[in-house]
Amino acid sequence: MAELLNEFCRRRGAHYRADPRSNAERGLPPSEVRVPRWNVCHFKRTGKKTPAMEQRDKERKIRAEVARLEAECRDVERELEAARADAELTFPNVISRAAKPKLSRPRRKAAEPAKRSLPVGEFEAEVIAQLSTAADLTGARYGP
Repeated sequence: MAELLNEFCRRRGAHYRADPRSNAERGLPPSEVRVPRWNVCHFKRTGKKTPAMEQRDKERKIRAEVARLEAECRDVERELEAARADAELTFPNVISRAAKPKLSRPRRKAAEPAKRSLPVGEFEAEVIAQLSTAADLTGARYGP
């Protein structure tokens, strides 16, 4: 439809270009639901909302709640990034070692003796325990 409309406008000399993408793909908010004018007139006369108006109000509430939750998620993500940056400055060796992806080991030959990894020292274990509990955010907003 967008191609047909664009071709029609081009032939008529109208300066209009239809975009076939959805609002989400274009980075725009969802379109507002419009109710016919008679719904508003009915509400003004009787004081009762029509089902279309109730649906519109319900969708507005849902959109407002989604926007609030998305804003809260962005705030939490910023706080987590700040906490991670703080932890990186405080314990750079432990964080960088923990953040490295584990690679699969090549298979050993039967003749090679098995190599044992060294146990984690008490200090490193304590630091790791502190980091895992320091990342937990407490308070009324995040729970007990």
